[in-house]
Amino acid sequence: MSRNVKKSREESLEILREYLTTDMSKRAICRKYGLNPNWVYTNLIKFAVADKKDGVAMKKLPGNVSVEKTYCDDDRDALLKRIRELEIELRRTEKARDAYDEMIRLAELYYKIPRRKIQCQVVESLSQKARPGGCYTKTALCELLGISRNGYYKHEESEVGRSER
Repeated sequence: MSRNVKKSREESLEILREYLTTDMSKRAICRKYGLNPNWVYTNLIKFAVADKKDGVAMKKLPGNVSVEKTYCDDDRDALLKRIRELEIELRRTEKARDAYDEMIRLAELYYKIPRRKIQCQVVESLSQKARPGGCYTKTALCELLGISRNGYYKHEESEVGRSER
């Protein structure tokens, strides 16, 4: 065989299966099939397949099981579990956001407190509140609440001016 012949996906997986289930080295497999000496290494990475441990052959795989499925199931399951966890966390965060928005709406409606004033008070309060890891920055809080930092400082200046009058 020529070293430049491109292998199909199935052929590549069969060669990798042979490498993984026998005691043949990468170099020996490449020699046997007339491949570039780095072919096994490159295709192990390409198909995200785990290499032999210390040169010892893996357990014999059944004929109908693909090499990539066998070695990637644990990773796939872990990623799917993490996705489910993140989706749950996202739903909780969305609920918290909706509750926050409703609190603000009710405060504006019943107590006639302007939204900007409430947001600025939250920024001021949380930026001074001690917590493990230090205080929140005003910039991060403004970003979180959807107000510009410049708008926050303008409001703060206007409040200071009113209290001095």
